[in-house]
Amino acid sequence: MMFGSKIAARASMAIVVLGGLSLEARADVLSSAFVHTHTGESIAVDFKEDGVYLPVAVQRLKRFLRDHRDGEVHDIDPRLFDILYEIRKRVGAEGPFHLISCYRVRLPGVDTGYCAMLPSS
Repeated sequence: MMFGSKIAARASMAIVVLGGLSLEARADVLSSAFVHTHTGESIAVDFKEDGVYLPVAVQRLKRFLRDHRDGEVHDIDPRLFDILYEIRKRVGAEGPFHLISCYRVRLPGVDTGYCAMLPSS
């Protein structure tokens, strides 16, 4: 199963867990902010406008979420940012997500991973 498919499956699970949360944009501009606990870097970016992902912003987020050990940038399904936006909104958090840890499973033909992030209040 490819990484994008796993994200889509997790997104479906997140919708169930969060009580039917709609991932459709309710505002004209969606934004998110992150702090990387290992590198000290931070980013705040508008990633979607009028229902359309902003390619430069998505690339910036992918770069930010790179493997901090070797700098390798991986493809990330931009719907992940929709999910994080909605979670942050649902819990009433106003601060950035704190990126705590990530791992990638590298098998022939498979690139998958998991990131642990906490929204700050």
